[in-house]
Amino acid sequence: MDNQSEASPPLPTFLERYFWDVDFARVRLPERTFNVIERLIEYGDDAAIHWLKETFTPEAIASVVRESRSISRRTANLWGMFLGIPREEIRCFSKPSILPLGSFSGD
Repeated sequence: MDNQSEASPPLPTFLERYFWDVDFARVRLPERTFNVIERLIEYGDDAAIHWLKETFTPEAIASVVRESRSISRRTANLWGMFLGIPREEIRCFSKPSILPLGSFSGD
């Protein structure tokens, strides 16, 4: 068994619905910090965002906003404004997102 996974506590169960495509019980911090932040800023509700802001520093969140190609431009724009990140520093504005077009609008 992986000792690192045993040492780090599991994520709160109310976040499980945001990790539908992975074995939630195996998602651990700090190994998956980038992925957890990425997923929650894109899909999280008020409770998830509150947990995110209590758990991670603004610098950690900003790093994900700057580097992620999996968040939508809307999400990047919102978090960029909230965290004071210049648009030119946000990767998804200079490189295409890996998300399909219309993936959040139901198209």
